[in-house]
Amino acid sequence: MGASLKFYGTNDSQGGIGPSHPYQSGEKWDRVEWMEVLTALIADSASDYQGKLCVLGSFDTICARQYPAVHPHCSIALRLLFRTGDEGKHTIQISFIDSDGKAILPEGGPRIEFTMGEPPAQAFFWSQNFIFNIAGLRLPSPGQYSLDVLYDGKIVSRI
Repeated sequence: MGASLKFYGTNDSQGGIGPSHPYQSGEKWDRVEWMEVLTALIADSASDYQGKLCVLGSFDTICARQYPAVHPHCSIALRLLFRTGDEGKHTIQISFIDSDGKAILPEGGPRIEFTMGEPPAQAFFWSQNFIFNIAGLRLPSPGQYSLDVLYDGKIVSRI
């Protein structure tokens, strides 16, 4: 899901209204969110190595001979892109739901609370990796399951 932008109108030479960049017009950039999900996947394992997202064994299907089943370990790997204006306190949460929308993980799923600081003056954007390790992922019955990625309480990606 991309960011929502508010376009600023300026009169062009034909008298029409067209989008303009607020930095060109001197106006403050008014937008809902800049944060963008670059990567969201489930894998056998994932790690952050000096800012690099290292992923091993990405998958989208779990097969079991009997249910309830337990997947011993998996990682949810996220790479998020931030821009100026995303500073402040935020929360990333993973919610594992069944086809009826019922939460499977306790307490709605794991969450990370973090504070984004000011970016360096010359940076147009910066990215951050987030990794959730889940041990003993319980699948009560066969069917469709989803992993929702929530940013400040809003679903921004579904795996």
